[in-house]
Amino acid sequence: MIGRETELAFLAGVLDDARSGGRVVVLEGDAGVGKTTVVDAVMDEAERRGLPVLLGVGVEGPAPVGYTGLFELLDPILGTAGDLPERQRAALLSALGVSEGPRPDPLLVGLATLGLLEAAAGDRGLLLVVEDLPWLDPSSRAAVTFVAGHRGDAPIMMLATARTGLLPAGLPGATTMTLAPLGADAAVRLLTATAPELGDALRERVLAEAGGNPLALREFAAEADRLPWAEDAERLPVSRRLERALLGDLAALPAASRALLLIAAANDERGTVPEIVEAGRRAGAGPGDLQPLERNRLVRLSGDRLAFDHPLVRSAVYGAATTTERAAAHNHLAEVVADPVRAAWHRAAATLQPDETVARELETASALSQKRGTLPEAVAALRRAAVLSPTLEDRARRLTTGAEVARQAGLPEQSYALLTEALPIAATPHDVAGLATVERLLAMTFGTPVRNVEASIRLAASLGDGPEDTVARIRFLTAAVGQWWNMDGSAETAGRLRAAVLDLVAEGLWQRDMMLAMVDPAAYGPAVRPRLTAMLSSAREAAFAKDTERAVGTSRLLPIFARCSESLQDLDLAWSCWEIYREYHSAASSLGDEAYALNGRGMIHVLRGDLDAGLADTEQALRLAEGSGLTRVAGVAAAVSALAHAWRDDREAAEQRLADSVRYRRHEPYALITARESWAAGLLALRAGRPGDAWLELAGVAAHPSTGLWALSDVAEAGVRGGHAEQARRLCAEAAEQAAALGSDHLWAIVHRARALVTDGDGAEEDHTLSIARAEASGNTFELARSRLAYGEWLRRRRRIAPARDLLAAALREFARAGAAWPAERASLELRAAGAADEAERTPSVRTAQLTPQESQVARLAAAGLTNREIADQMYLSPRTVGVHLYKAFPKLGVTSRTQLQAALA
Repeated sequence: MIGRETELAFLAGVLDDARSGGRVVVLEGDAGVGKTTVVDAVMDEAERRGLPVLLGVGVEGPAPVGYTGLFELLDPILGTAGDLPERQRAALLSALGVSEGPRPDPLLVGLATLGLLEAAAGDRGLLLVVEDLPWLDPSSRAAVTFVAGHRGDAPIMMLATARTGLLPAGLPGATTMTLAPLGADAAVRLLTATAPELGDALRERVLAEAGGNPLALREFAAEADRLPWAEDAERLPVSRRLERALLGDLAALPAASRALLLIAAANDERGTVPEIVEAGRRAGAGPGDLQPLERNRLVRLSGDRLAFDHPLVRSAVYGAATTTERAAAHNHLAEVVADPVRAAWHRAAATLQPDETVARELETASALSQKRGTLPEAVAALRRAAVLSPTLEDRARRLTTGAEVARQAGLPEQSYALLTEALPIAATPHDVAGLATVERLLAMTFGTPVRNVEASIRLAASLGDGPEDTVARIRFLTAAVGQWWNMDGSAETAGRLRAAVLDLVAEGLWQRDMMLAMVDPAAYGPAVRPRLTAMLSSAREAAFAKDTERAVGTSRLLPIFARCSESLQDLDLAWSCWEIYREYHSAASSLGDEAYALNGRGMIHVLRGDLDAGLADTEQALRLAEGSGLTRVAGVAAAVSALAHAWRDDREAAEQRLADSVRYRRHEPYALITARESWAAGLLALRAGRPGDAWLELAGVAAHPSTGLWALSDVAEAGVRGGHAEQARRLCAEAAEQAAALGSDHLWAIVHRARALVTDGDGAEEDHTLSIARAEASGNTFELARSRLAYGEWLRRRRRIAPARDLLAAALREFARAGAAWPAERASLELRAAGAADEAERTPSVRTAQLTPQESQVARLAAAGLTNREIADQMYLSPRTVGVHLYKAFPKLGVTSRTQLQAALA
C-alpha cells in the first residue's frame, strides 16, 4: 500500500494491544480516500495473527428494517447465543428475527451483543469492523455504540469507518484517525503504478484533479483519454467529479440495464437479487440486462445481493434519476418485496402527495417495528405517515404516537420535535392528553423543556363533559401532580393544584383523593391514608388488564400511587407499588421504566437502613438509565446512591455520586434530585464535623416536602450544633403537625428524635423515649437504632451510664448489620466513652463496606447459588463482567471459592 505506512503502523500497534484490552478506532475521511483499503489490510493482518474478524457494512439510504447491520455483524457467531443469559438471548434473537418473542429492549440487545462478542474474543482477542458506521440502521448503530462504551477491559478491538462529517457524535472512548489525501510523492507513485501508460500532460491533469484522492487517481486515469474535463469541473468537489467518472456514460447502457441499475440503487440494504430481477421484470428488464452493469464495473454479485462497486456509484445513480423515475423504481419494489415494513417504505418513497392508504401502511409498519424492538425505525415510519396524512386530525394522532415511541426509544430530541409539531394541531382530548403526558415524562426523565403546571390546569378546564374529556382531564391533572411532586415541590404550586382538582374532578373518584392527598397530606391524608390499600386495588385495575397494560402508559398510575403513599408516610405500601411496577416492566423488558421503579424501591430500602439493597437498586438504576439516556432518572439514582454511601462512611464514593447527580440534572432545579443531594451533602458535612456547612447544605431538603420530613432529625442536629436551634425548632413544629395528622409511626419517630435534639435540659427525655417507642411500632430497625443512639448519647452526657450502654450497644449492633459505618463508629465511640470498650469490640465490623455495590450484589447472588449467567440475567450485565466482579470480591472478603461466600457475608 502506498502512502499509508503511518496509519497501518498505528493500527498494527492497536492489534498488538488487543489481548490486554481492546480499543475503539474511528477511521474518518472523504469518499474515495482509501478507508476500505486500509481496513482490508488490517483485517488481513488480524487473520494472519489468528484473531477472529467480524465485519458489518452500513448502506446509504433508508433503513426501514432495524438490526439488519447487527445481524450481518453477528451472523458468524450466532450459534453461540445459547450461552447467553436467558433474557438477553431472547431479546437478541427476537431483535434479529431468528425467533419470536416479546418486544426486545435496546439495552438488552446491547448487553447480549456485548456478551456474544466477549465470548467470541475469549483470551485471544477479536477484531470488530463496521464500515460506513453512519449508514448502519439506527438500531444496529445503537447496539454497536453500546458495545463501544461498555467493553471494559475485554479484548475487543473495534474499527469503524465514516465519511468526514457524518458521525458527529463518534463512539464512546474512540480514537479518531483522519485519513488525509495522499501527499504529492505518494500520489505520483500510485498513479505510476496504476496507469504507467499515461502521457505527461494527462498525468499532470489527473494529479491536479484528483487532489491526492486514491480512488480519483485510479478512476480519472482510467477515463483520462475520454473524460470531458469541463470548465466547471474544478469548482466541483472531488466526490461529485468521482461520481461522474464512476458512472461513465450511462446513456450508452441499454435502457433495460439502466432501469435495473436504478432499482438496485433504490432498494434497501435487505434487498436481494431475486427482488431486483422481479422488480426489473415489471420495468421491462430481464436477468440478462445485469451483464452490461457488471462489465462496466458498476455492480457485482455477492451471494444473493447485488453490491455496488463503490457507495458513490449507488448515490450517483439514484441522484442522476428524475423524481418520476425514482418513484417508478420504488413502486416496482413495493410490489415484489414480501416484508410489509420494507414494502410500506418503498410505497412511501414513491408517493409525492398526501395519501391516507400509504400513511396507514406506514402506521402498520411502525407497529411491526415496535413489536420487533426497532423503535428508531418505528418513529421514522410514524413521522413519514404524518407527512402523508391528508387530515390534520390523523397527522396529529400519528405525531402524538411518534412522540411517545421516540420517548420510549430514548430519543428525547426526536420526541420533543414531534411533540412541538403536534401541539398546535392536536384537537381531540385523547391526543392533547397524550401529548401533555409525553411532555411531562420527557421533562422528568430527560430534562427537556416543559410547560408549567398552570398550563395543564387551563387545558384541563377547557375540556368538555364527555367520558373522553373526563379521562383526559384526570390524565392532565395526574401528570401535573406528578410533575409537581418530582420537579417543583413548592407550596404555591400545590395550592393551585389542590384548587384545580377540587374544581375539576368529581367527588368519589379515587384519583381525586390520591391527588389531593399528595398536594396537601395534612388536610386530606387522615381520610385517605386508611383507604390506601383498597385504593391500590383500583389503581392496579385501572393500570392493567390481566398481565398487560390497559393502554400504552397506564401502568404509570402505580408510580404516582407510590408517591402518594410516600407523601402519607406509608413506606410499606410505597415499596409494594414500586415492586409491582418493577416486576411488570422487568418481565416486559422495559428497562427504562424498570430503572424508574428501582429508584423508588431503592429509596425505601435506604430509609429502612437496608443500605446494601438500596445501593444495589440505585446503582442498577443508574446503569440502566445511563444505557437508555434517561438523564434525570440517572440523576435521582446518583443522589440516592450518594445518600447510602454517606451512611456507609464512603466519602469518596458519595462525593462521586453527588457530582454525577449534579451533572445529570445539569445544574437545573429538580426538587427530587436537589433535596436528596442536599441530604447526602449535609450528612457528609456533619460527619466531617462542619455543622455550619451541614446546615447550609441541608437547607436544600426543603425543596421536596417528603424528603424534608425524612431528613428532619439531621436538619435538627445541624441546627443545634451550628447555631440555628430556633429555626430548627420551627421546622420540628411544622413537621409535628404533619405527623399528628397522618399518625405515621415512622414519621413520629423522626419528629420526636428531632424535637429531643432541639430541646434544652431534661425536657428532651420524653421525646427520646417516644421516638424509640414509635420506631419500634413502625418496624424500622434503622430508625430505631438512630433513636437509641441519640438517647444513649443524651443519657451518657448526664452520667446515666448503665441505660446508656444498653441503648448504645443495641444501636451499634443494628448499624453494623446495616453496614452503616458512620453511625456505627459514632455508637462505638460513645460506648467506649461510657466505659464499655469490650462491648464495642465484640460487635462485628462492617466488612462488606469495602465491596463496591455491584461486587456486593454479585457476591450475595453467588452466595445464594446463582450461576454467573443467572446473575448476569438478573443484574443486566455480561457473564464476563460478573466473573470480574467476583474475582475482585473474593480477596476483599478473604475467600477463595463461592462456597465460602455465604459465611463471609453473614
